[in-house]
Amino acid sequence: MVIIVAVISLAAGVVLGAVTVTSRGETGSGTSVGGNNLAYWTQADADNLSTVPAGTTALSTAVGTPTTLAAAATTYTINAATTGHAAVRWNFTESTSAPTSTEFEETFKVVTGAADTVTIVTVYAETRATAPGAAVIFTILYDVGSTTAPILDSVLEITQQCSSVGHCP
Repeated sequence: MVIIVAVISLAAGVVLGAVTVTSRGETGSGTSVGGNNLAYWTQADADNLSTVPAGTTALSTAVGTPTTLAAAATTYTINAATTGHAAVRWNFTESTSAPTSTEFEETFKVVTGAADTVTIVTVYAETRATAPGAAVIFTILYDVGSTTAPILDSVLEITQQCSSVGHCP
């Protein structure tokens, strides 16, 4: 079984990375197909399996009321999460060139399970009122709903900058 993981972001830059996923006693691997990233919000690594830690914060799913990014590395979730559950993980780096008080939209499409269950989640984040003094890495998790390794078929992620708070593509 070959598992291909595709990750696409819109704006400016390309990232490629290896991905390995273990499920049903088989190991599949593929390549993270990088797209363009926002200049200040780039994918550090992608689509690895992880575990939901305690103390995560949910990203907003409402345009116009984005979650303001923390000043330090933080783990965010894009769906209801339970500590200890298996999760799909993305790491993003916010650079020192981040524009201030800028909302952006991220859409995640995760396909899991033998029956190819498709889940699409759109979340909204906002940069802080002051740009970070050093690059900050944020972890974003999608809880797959169990403590066992999921069957992960594919993942797609798209990032788009909003024209202003509340006015997103």
